[in-house]
Amino acid sequence: IVLPYGTTEIPTVSWVLSDETASVLQKDASELPGTTSVAVTAADGETSRVYRIRFTVAKNDDASLASIEVNGAGLEGFNKDSLTYSVALPFGTINIPTVTFALSDENATAIITDAEGLPGSTSIETVSEDGQVSLTYTINFTVTALRDVLIVGSEESPSDLVIADSLEMWGYSVNLINSADYAKEYHVNYRM
Repeated sequence: IVLPYGTTEIPTVSWVLSDETASVLQKDASELPGTTSVAVTAADGETSRVYRIRFTVAKNDDASLASIEVNGAGLEGFNKDSLTYSVALPFGTINIPTVTFALSDENATAIITDAEGLPGSTSIETVSEDGQVSLTYTINFTVTALRDVLIVGSEESPSDLVIADSLEMWGYSVNLINSADYAKEYHVNYRM
């Protein structure tokens, strides 16, 4: 008899004799999986039969993940029922992020395939313990684009230089141009 996944209590076996003069000896299973034996001996003391009821527990059908981490931090917005995620990495990122995970059921299996480059995708393919359910979680990585900034001011103005330095620290490419020269410019490159 296959019991539902997660069953821990050994079922009670009951019986009814067809001959009330027969004797019965029952040995219950001590664990799951396990077997309960019922030995019946007829009134003549010689005729006997042993009935065995084998109990097993169904394997788990949970292929979900309990968590996903990217570079040691929990994946923002993770939900075990959501299979696709997008992660924007800071400008200049060249290393493929390290992705780790935890299975909801330790008896399930998983294979991770890292992104081959950036932008790219890392996938985690899971299979439930019973082999009946498979899921694929995908994390799509992009790298934030370079942003160019044109500051019209003066290379001799301390405030303009502070602004330019601050923007560069945040990954912006800064071009500082004198006000008089700006009128001569015909176009400004701005990428977002």
